[in-house]
Amino acid sequence: MSTNKELLKALTRLVFDLKELFEESYGVAGLNLNGEIARWEDLTRGGFMDEWLFSYDAAYDLLEKIQSLESNSEAQEK
Repeated sequence: MSTNKELLKALTRLVFDLKELFEESYGVAGLNLNGEIARWEDLTRGGFMDEWLFSYDAAYDLLEKIQSLESNSEAQEK
């Protein structure tokens, strides 16, 4: 397997593991050191602390772009 394919596979797994974590839990306890839970929607795109998980949003967008390009390429080959 090529390095690019391995990297893409690992990135895909990481993004979807995080997405599942977001869906199955409320947020992060202790992040703000104030006893409150930092909600996932506050930590991702559009939230008031979205810089914490900016890399997740960027990786998610990149994977969608790659999947779209691969789908277009496969459609053109047929």
